[in-house]
Amino acid sequence: MSETVIRLEHVSRSFGERKVLSDINMCIQKGEVFGYLGPNGAGKTTTIRILLGLIEPTSGRAEVLCQDANTRDRTVREQIGVVLEDHGLYERLSAYENLDYYACIYRLSPQQRRQRIRLLLERVELWERRDDLVGVFSRA
Repeated sequence: MSETVIRLEHVSRSFGERKVLSDINMCIQKGEVFGYLGPNGAGKTTTIRILLGLIEPTSGRAEVLCQDANTRDRTVREQIGVVLEDHGLYERLSAYENLDYYACIYRLSPQQRRQRIRLLLERVELWERRDDLVGVFSRA
């Protein structure tokens, strides 16, 4: 019998009045290869973010490796890999705020977040620009 590695049951997601996902059902078995295709705005990235535990569905249930994706348990994220077309940064947030957002998801303490963010921004020579909005950074 195959092991289910991804399961979505009646998953919907709205952002305010805008419904992005509507009653998605999916079951992927271990060893299966699948493509998740659709036009821009179809909800592909939103689905992946739900599976990664980065956002919660408005309704329904999402599981990865037999664990609820909403638990924010980092052991699941340590066992999977995802390459998104979009960089996943929020252009209306600063570099510091973006890193702080993701550090919160990984449940780092405030002190750990400050130390890690400074280390990372200094490493890429952006500490002096930590308060700049990500949208103004060059993509080249």
